[in-house]
Amino acid sequence: MNTKNLLIAVVIIILLGAGYFWLTSKNNAEKIAYTSDVFTFADAGKEFTIQYNNDSSKAEVIFDNKKYELNVAISGSGARYTSPNESVIFWEHQGTASLEIDGQMVFQDAPLLKGGEGTLDMSL
Repeated sequence: MNTKNLLIAVVIIILLGAGYFWLTSKNNAEKIAYTSDVFTFADAGKEFTIQYNNDSSKAEVIFDNKKYELNVAISGSGARYTSPNESVIFWEHQGTASLEIDGQMVFQDAPLLKGGEGTLDMSL
């Protein structure tokens, strides 16, 4: 193998390695670490849970065996989280919560059934 072919092979290996590193590190960076506190809201025989990341900028709602990743959103009072396309909206105010999915109000003013080890402090 001549020097030119060797150099091309080394460049290809370096590019493949860099691409692999970039792809795997990007996937790891997107994983969200949630606190161990899980809050459950219930109404009319059904319930959903919500869990927040450490700085409360993101939340994970689980309802009907589906997970929804939400981002904090502007709210006049209480705490509001929405999916990127706003197809899922969670709003909590004074210990009750509303959950809207695809334009349907699934929960409205559902009381907090149980919380994690901490307390439900939604002030940002």
